[in-house]
Amino acid sequence: MTQLQSVSKMDQAAVWAEAPLASVYSFVPAGGALHDRRVTSLTRRLVEAIRAHLETEGDPRSVRLADFEKEPGACVTAEPSTIVCADLSQADTGAERLTVGLSEAVFVVSSTDAASLYDAREKAARLRAIKRDDCYGLLLLPSPGGVTLTQAEDITGLPVCALLRQDSDVAQLARWLVQE
Repeated sequence: MTQLQSVSKMDQAAVWAEAPLASVYSFVPAGGALHDRRVTSLTRRLVEAIRAHLETEGDPRSVRLADFEKEPGACVTAEPSTIVCADLSQADTGAERLTVGLSEAVFVVSSTDAASLYDAREKAARLRAIKRDDCYGLLLLPSPGGVTLTQAEDITGLPVCALLRQDSDVAQLARWLVQE
């Protein structure tokens, strides 16, 4: 039994009551195991970019990575003034469901190849049962011969929030996420 599965209903109520204390952003990989690693790398880079931005701006908030591979219940321990970036690559179904429910925004991360985008569409359809539709967006990692942004939106049914080609794109996404 994982740590998350052992949470009682009373504990779950306490977790939900604490939800507004932190901004939680979830990142869901689409496209298979290779993309899981790319999402993990992207999420770690994003956490570092948010930290750098907060420090530069003198913002007292902190940021942390919810690492479900090492801590199955990582996201449920959010603290006040904390930004949590949850990489759902290694999350089990229960952890994914709880984290998405707590999230301010959920980003499906996909390459621009058609197979990954069709997987992104399937994941988005499954996740929409958890949270309202306007919380979802698509982050794209370019792939050779990939589709256009408009085609990606048409295939997935999600709005493209960012095309992440280089570190400056990740930094721009970090700034956007921490705006109040």
